[in-house]
Amino acid sequence: MNGKAFDNWQKSRKKGCLNWLFRTTFVTAILYMIFNVIFLYPSSDAAGITIFLSDNALNYSIYTIGMFFAFWAIWLYNESSYEKEVKRRNVA
Repeated sequence: MNGKAFDNWQKSRKKGCLNWLFRTTFVTAILYMIFNVIFLYPSSDAAGITIFLSDNALNYSIYTIGMFFAFWAIWLYNESSYEKEVKRRNVA
């Protein structure tokens, strides 16, 4: 972990795991929905945007849950790298 990544992760971990998880998951899910509407809605047979969104609600839910666990794994990996770097740098 380089110096900039170390400092950024130190700031992120002060905010807490759940805060980081929910924030990144929420932002990713919203971006997924926006790009899904932009690229797939024009070619769909849905009568309106709300029908399109409700038809895809299960996909959005599964994606959001999957990303929550993926970001949790990323958190654990980054935390492990951070702890190794703390030991290497001998920082308390």
